[in-house]
Amino acid sequence: MSQERIAKVYAQALLQLSQENKETEAIEEEFSGVVSMFQTETSLWQFFLSPLVKTDDKEKTLVKALKTAVSATFLQFVGVLVRKNRFSQLFEIYEQFKLELDILKNRGYLRIVSSEPLSAAEKTKIVDSITKKFGKELRIQEEIDSSLIGGFRLYVDDYLVDASIRHKLDQIEENLLQKRFSTGAMYEN
Repeated sequence: MSQERIAKVYAQALLQLSQENKETEAIEEEFSGVVSMFQTETSLWQFFLSPLVKTDDKEKTLVKALKTAVSATFLQFVGVLVRKNRFSQLFEIYEQFKLELDILKNRGYLRIVSSEPLSAAEKTKIVDSITKKFGKELRIQEEIDSSLIGGFRLYVDDYLVDASIRHKLDQIEENLLQKRFSTGAMYEN
């Protein structure tokens, strides 16, 4: 079975368990917090990945580190990952969990890339417009890209809306080149 498929199976199992226990939001937060912790505490992450450390020692350390920070459901889940030697896939499982939860909750991602920071009013207008069009709750990420010259690009799930000056200039260039060749005139530089 592929690594992606394995991650998806574990993510779906956790999502189903969290729904049954009515802990979906809590587990989403706990999972996010644990992933962040392991991303910043690389020595702790290496401890759990080490083949030299016994599984029992990993489990005891995990319980000690997370017992007061997460629910019993999530603690049992990460314990299973350790016992089944799947803890190395924690980040992939988390990504799959987020995807599955987003489908369940009808959430999407909106990435706004602009040449300069947007004002609160501009951002609100964009978010309201996209929310109305797609009918989804959106997670928003903003980025700055000075190569756009002006305007913005919106990435909504698999869609792209390019309202950047760079895009418009590229379109003008393309149109001029098409007209230049369609009339039969050839120019040498």
